[in-house]
Amino acid sequence: MRWFLERDSTGGKSLKKIYDTANPNGKDIRTTYFIIMFGAIHFVLSHLPSFNSITFISFAAAVMSVGYSTIAWAASLHKGVQPTVNYNPRSSTSSGQVFDFFTGLGDVAFAFAGHNVVLEIQATIPSSPEKPSKKPMWLGVIVAYLVVAFCYFPVAFVGYSVFGNSVQDNVLISLEKPAWLIIAANAFVVIHVIGSYQVKLHPVFPIVNELHQQDVIWSVHNFPLFFLFVHPLQVFAMPVFDMIEAYLVKNMHFKPNLMLRIITRTSYVALTMFIGMTFPFFGGLLSFFGGFAFAPTTYYLPCIIWLAIYKPRRFSLSWYTNWICIIIGFLLMILAPIGALRQLLIQSKNFKFYS
Repeated sequence: MRWFLERDSTGGKSLKKIYDTANPNGKDIRTTYFIIMFGAIHFVLSHLPSFNSITFISFAAAVMSVGYSTIAWAASLHKGVQPTVNYNPRSSTSSGQVFDFFTGLGDVAFAFAGHNVVLEIQATIPSSPEKPSKKPMWLGVIVAYLVVAFCYFPVAFVGYSVFGNSVQDNVLISLEKPAWLIIAANAFVVIHVIGSYQVKLHPVFPIVNELHQQDVIWSVHNFPLFFLFVHPLQVFAMPVFDMIEAYLVKNMHFKPNLMLRIITRTSYVALTMFIGMTFPFFGGLLSFFGGFAFAPTTYYLPCIIWLAIYKPRRFSLSWYTNWICIIIGFLLMILAPIGALRQLLIQSKNFKFYS
């Protein structure tokens, strides 16, 4: 659910930015209403039956993410360094700077976390001693992270260079002109989060569609590198409720029919939209979930599992490498949520519900 809360907040704020930029003298509309508009789209898209049905959507989301990232750093570069730019830490106290550092760790952990769909992809790719599945998987991972680096690093370096410590969580919010370019970039963001929301949402409903597994197998057999590119290119979410319908069917003995799918998916989208409207804190939520949720599943649990399975020689290079990752991941899980909670508390002082 953490992923969908952040998507609702981002999509709604980008829609509002489009409206405000296109109508600078228009009536002010609450961000809440734009989150509702964004969420309403998913009441329809969430009922697409399978991964094959969202192939075009996820591809469009991938293209859009490259597009708005490029616009973000190029427009910032064109704007130039601001006369009042300040590169000092935002917090004036040492303790505040430490907490901000913790928050930044969570942001980084969120941005470079893994995705559970990758495991399903590799499990269904045909593999043989002559053509092991690890080769296309590894190539896909390299391509994906190269694209991620192309999207993230220019935005981070140029955005901070131009705006300093006054840069917004979403650098596009800091930009105002040219209006048409800012509108286009935020439209790209909306399309991207619509696609990435659906890419992450469909693993949540694996039981009702009886052809789901066959569809995934067909997709990854034909487009393994494409899916590896599309999924890691998103902001990397790990589904929490991917067994909702499985639980309803297996434990509560609901029949896996169309009505169950409609009720479950609609209720889930409505719930995430409601919480996203209530707590639209992009930066704080990003850091909190980056540390609390993604650090274990991405940075140290896989290393623990690897050590338990392969049992490398103690004090060997692989043994040291995995233990370093475990320690760093554990520290991320502890420290990042602390900084994020402080940031959320500070933001909540001036926050009005459904504003």
